[in-house]
Amino acid sequence: MSEQETAEEKEAPPRGPGPLLQKARDARGLSREQIAERLHLELRVIVALEEDDFEALPEPPFVRGYLRAYANQVELSGDQLVAAFNACVGEQPAEGLRPVAKVRQASSGDRVVRLATWLIGLSLLLLVAIWWWDGHMRESLPPRAEVPPPSAQEEAVPPVEAAAPEAVEERVKQPSAPLPPQSPPPEESPAAEEAAEPPPTLPPTAAEAAGEDSPSSSPEEHPVAVAEPPAPSVEEDAPAPAVDASQAALRIRFAGDSWVSLKDATGKALLLRVARAGEEHQLQGVPPFKVVLGNAPVVELWYQGERLDLAPYTRGKVARFQFGEAPSP
Repeated sequence: MSEQETAEEKEAPPRGPGPLLQKARDARGLSREQIAERLHLELRVIVALEEDDFEALPEPPFVRGYLRAYANQVELSGDQLVAAFNACVGEQPAEGLRPVAKVRQASSGDRVVRLATWLIGLSLLLLVAIWWWDGHMRESLPPRAEVPPPSAQEEAVPPVEAAAPEAVEERVKQPSAPLPPQSPPPEESPAAEEAAEPPPTLPPTAAEAAGEDSPSSSPEEHPVAVAEPPAPSVEEDAPAPAVDASQAALRIRFAGDSWVSLKDATGKALLLRVARAGEEHQLQGVPPFKVVLGNAPVVELWYQGERLDLAPYTRGKVARFQFGEAPSP
C-alpha cells in the first residue's frame, strides 16, 4: 500500500504557488480585493495566481514579477514561489546577467584624441583664414553704387514723360532764346567815298593866271563849290527777341549712376530716369524746382551759375528738396 501511494505521489503533477499564496492571505485576514488594490493589479490576475490558472496570465517573466510582489505582501519567499511556478510551466529561470567588462576611458594622451584635437584646431584656423581673406577682398574692391528703387510717388508719374528722355535732352541742348543777329557794318556809298577823297588839283587857266596878276581879283569873287558828302545810310539795329524772364538755368552732372527726378513749377519733368556716370545736362525751367536724387553723393547741381550744397538735404544716399524762387509777376 505504501509503494502505491509513493508511485501516485511521483505521478501527481507538481503543486503550483497558488495554494501557498491563498493560505498565507487567509492567515492574515486579507481579501483578494485588498491584495489587488495593494499590487495595483486586476482582480482576475489575483484569482489566476491563487488557482494556478497560468493560461489566463501573461508571459512568464511578468508572472514571476507578480509572484514576488504577492510574496512581499504575505511575507513568503519569492524565490520559493518562483521555483514552484517554474516547476509547473517547465521553464528554467533566466540566467543571470554576465558582468560587463570594464570599458577603458579615453584620455588626452591617446593617439586618437590627439589626432582629433589637431583636426579640430586646423579646421578652426582654416575658417579664420577664410573669414579674414573674404573681409580683406571686400575692403579692396571699389564700393558699388546702390541705386534705390523709386518711391511709390515717383512710380505714379505717367510713363509718357519718362519714355522720352531723348526729347528732353534735345530740348535742353537747344538755346532757350536765339541771340539777336549782329548787324553788319554800314557800307559806304560810292558818293561818300568820292566826297571823302580830296578833289584833284587842275592846272590854272589863262584867265585865272591873269586874274591872279590883277589886284582887283579876289578869292571871294570866284568861290569854289565843294560837294558835301551825304550822310552814310546806317540800318537801325533790329530789336532783340523777347526772353522769357520766368526761365532759370540749371546744370547737373553725375559722377556715378543715380536715379533723378527734376521737375519745375509747372510740373514738367526736366529729367526723370536713371542717369549714368559721366552725364551732364544743361536745363531750363520755371522755378521753384523739386528734386529727388537716389545717389546724392555722386551728383553736382548748379542753379543760375551757383553750385548748390546737397549735404543738408541728404539722408543716407537719398536727397529730396526744393530750391529756386518763383518769378515775380
